[in-house]
Amino acid sequence: MRADPDLMWEVDAKNRSIIHIAVLHRNSSIFNLIHEIGAIKDLIVTFEDHEKNNMLHHAAKLAPSAQLKRISGPALQMTHELLWFQVCNIFRFFFFQFLGKF
Repeated sequence: MRADPDLMWEVDAKNRSIIHIAVLHRNSSIFNLIHEIGAIKDLIVTFEDHEKNNMLHHAAKLAPSAQLKRISGPALQMTHELLWFQVCNIFRFFFFQFLGKF
């Protein structure tokens, strides 16, 4: 992304950007990248895939069980999953404005 910012606008066959896929697959380095992209993140959060899911939907999904098994202990697993709900806080302000609910 740093080397080629235009990658952010590329989508896969399901209309998901690289940010959406990173959130869906729980790529933890995505947090720093989201903060670095600035105001563009406010636009990206509104993108919907072909199933009408946006980034907030992907963040709210439970991680795949294989990924959770790599994290030992239920408390640590829960902590890891709570980090993904921070994505919702990052995008909440703009998203509610977009929906007209703010």
